[in-house]
Amino acid sequence: MAFKAGTTLKQRLAALSLPQPQSSSSSHGNSNGHGRERERDNVEDVMARLIFQAGVDFETRPMVVFNASALPDPKQVDYDVLLARITAYLALYVESD
Repeated sequence: MAFKAGTTLKQRLAALSLPQPQSSSSSHGNSNGHGRERERDNVEDVMARLIFQAGVDFETRPMVVFNASALPDPKQVDYDVLLARITAYLALYVESD
């Protein structure tokens, strides 16, 4: 995902949480739009509990918390989709540093 120059970390994180188009092939075999939309909503719910910012350090860099206990059952959320979302989310923190 490409971002415009001058966007803040907060703006980029907000853009990342917007619904993203997904490929038509899903490992769960959902062939209708409702299944993909529900799966996307599940990933967004998990992300809200899994990774969050807990303030800043003494150099005003964001401190990020990864709450592993919030990882869902792999039967509920496609871990391939979740991993892609996690890495994209964390990459924004790395880019902003």
